Amino acid sequence: MLGIVARYIGSDEVVPTVDLLRAALELNPSEVQNIARQPLATMRDNLIDDYISIFSKLPHMNERTVKIKRQELGYLSVNDLRDQLAILKANQQMAATPVSVHRQNLRDAQQPVGQTFPTLPPSIYEDGKFITIDAQYMKQCSGWAWRQLLAKYGEKQCMARRQGQ
Repeated sequence: MLGIVARYIGSDEVVPTVDLLRAALELNPSEVQNIARQPLATMRDNLIDDYISIFSKLPHMNERTVKIKRQELGYLSVNDLRDQLAILKANQQMAATPVSVHRQNLRDAQQPVGQTFPTLPPSIYEDGKFITIDAQYMKQCSGWAWRQLLAKYGEKQCMARRQGQ
């Protein structure tokens, strides 16, 4: 089934899903004949070999570690082997992605698209007096106050005010 989905997508770097398999089979119904052709033991060995081929290329892996991992994988079911292989491939793909991309994705996920914040006022009333919110205040305020301002007015406005813009 992995091969069917890989041929359908045109890449081996995909994690197969039921929907992708169904789409591939709808496009080419003759692929159904290739699904259950391998014995379970052969399928298991192929999955273990695929996993070990990726695992052995990781940094700081030696022959002993790879041998132990191969033995551990021998006790897993075919479904568990598929899951472990998918996790390993996802981790490999994440490791190949620059950290700046991960940080940007995290920022994008934390702030919903289209979320608007009220305008950051020039001063606020706190503890019975008005406090001017300028760069000096933004740099010297407590961590709690800073988090409150970020939550209420958004990172973009707070950072701009903190930098004196």
